[in-house]
Amino acid sequence: MTTEASTEVAERLLAVREEIAQHARSAGRDAGEITLVAVTKRVPVGVVQAAVAAGQRHFGENYVQEGLAKVEALAAPDLRWHLIGALQSNKAARAARSFHLLHSVCSESVARAISREMVVAGRDAHVL
Repeated sequence: MTTEASTEVAERLLAVREEIAQHARSAGRDAGEITLVAVTKRVPVGVVQAAVAAGQRHFGENYVQEGLAKVEALAAPDLRWHLIGALQSNKAARAARSFHLLHSVCSESVARAISREMVVAGRDAHVL
């Protein structure tokens, strides 16, 4: 990724953060209470790396496989990965291990698969 492209990513993130802060102020809220989740569906890893360099820490993915590849490529303990797409039972265990928040648990079978995996891992599941 070029320096120019990295700068563009940083500038766009800054603009979004400023807009969030402005809306938070007008609503009487603290912008620090708001989490910006940058959706990276079909976004190359290099662009995501530029966002990380610009301070972005929460990322959303629609597809488990695409998200897992980015989680592995950008392995950093302070990054938080959100699965925002539909989750199938057969991918639930892998998603539960790798994503910090699962936004779209919409069936009992998916919830059970996540629960089983988290018991094995000794962790709590974070789901919506």
